[in-house]
Amino acid sequence: MVKNTLARRAAVDTGHDDFQSVLTGPVAIAFGYDDLSVPVRLLQDFVRQTRLKLDIVGGLVGGRVMTSDQVRQLADLPSREVLIAQLMGTVQSPITTLASAIASPLSQLAGALESYRNQLEAA
Repeated sequence: MVKNTLARRAAVDTGHDDFQSVLTGPVAIAFGYDDLSVPVRLLQDFVRQTRLKLDIVGGLVGGRVMTSDQVRQLADLPSREVLIAQLMGTVQSPITTLASAIASPLSQLAGALESYRNQLEAA
């Protein structure tokens, strides 16, 4: 929990004057540093578990003031690690397909040569 007066003063001092509009009524501030969606997800999980009446009224991400809807959308995003894994899977898929396409004729040729060798040995 934080006093709104002090939070407003901190917002102005750090150059985020437009964040003052969020600081009305009882306010708690959560900080996150690495993954932007972690604080919001933790708050949403806390609200679900405790069934408290807690509304997310806004946020400040990268110097940009976000509405409550934007913050909720941010919470719905997968974590950074999941996004990186999805990106790597997407990048890897065409390479795997290409390697398979190149290897398939070679495999078929090897199978045909093996079959021919077996026929020669049988004769």
